Amino acid sequence: FFFFFFFFFQAEDGIRDVERSRGLGDVYKRQVSTQSTWGVTQAWNLIKAICEQKAFFPIYLDEIERIVLPTFKYLVNAKDIDFDDDIIHVITLLIEHRREISEFTKLAFPNLVYVFNKYQMTLSILLPVLNAYVYYGKQLIAINKEYLETCMKFALESLCSKMDPIEQHNAEGAIFFQIILQNTDYAVLAPYIPEIVEHLLKRLNEEPSADYLSREILNALLCSICNSIKLTLNKLQALNVAEKVFEMLFEEVPNYEATYDIKVLVIGLTTLFAEPELPLCLNNARLKMLEAILDVLAKQTNISEDTKDADMEEDKEAEEES
Repeated sequence: FFFFFFFFFQAEDGIRDVERSRGLGDVYKRQVSTQSTWGVTQAWNLIKAICEQKAFFPIYLDEIERIVLPTFKYLVNAKDIDFDDDIIHVITLLIEHRREISEFTKLAFPNLVYVFNKYQMTLSILLPVLNAYVYYGKQLIAINKEYLETCMKFALESLCSKMDPIEQHNAEGAIFFQIILQNTDYAVLAPYIPEIVEHLLKRLNEEPSADYLSREILNALLCSICNSIKLTLNKLQALNVAEKVFEMLFEEVPNYEATYDIKVLVIGLTTLFAEPELPLCLNNARLKMLEAILDVLAKQTNISEDTKDADMEEDKEAEEES
């Protein structure tokens, strides 16, 4: 039962689809855009256009990485430039084309902290590139504790950020914790899981809050359960909040509509349902877990059918116009 859901709900390419924040980064760029020359803007448009052309890869990948490598050093002075988001976008594309962290993109990682500091400890433009680093850099993180701790620092400080819009930046921190928990081996992450759970719970019980923020934090806790069910449940029990957290989760289930959220919910609850030794308060909730799984699966089926009907209607209209 568990393995069926696990494989059924794996992301198509194994990496979460995240969008760049429309928050502080865009505001900052608008403020300083007058300092940028037309030539620099056009140059970066050309570089991005080249990196976005799949026809150039993998044939010219090494050469393109070598050519753009000198631009990575500008991130050290991220606060003084307005094309840091262009550099970040190019690094993301290069990692995704190679599907691993090369010696070139590895050199860029330490400089991300300067971008993080520029946007006042928020993930802002960084979430897509960090997503790529964590997913394609599993081996790098496994052998280099510093990389993992840097990622943890980014996630935690974003989760606790007081920059407006607070809920949005905090939700990005919770999303990045999800990415870390989904893609880092238990043996590597185990020493950090109790601390992660504690920080997530602390923010869950603080104001200001919003439905989408609570859902992202609950999703992160479900990802922690999938990574290490025993460590996560032990921490919840130690803090005497296991029952409360899952009451919140079951109340939130009707609001799970996005495909990604449904995947996280189903995999997390299936992991719990399959665990033979649950705390008493959760053991008595197995029926609720099963009902929640079936409810969201039914909802997902309806969404798929509605999408299929809409696609068929569009095809019919296009055919009639043709």
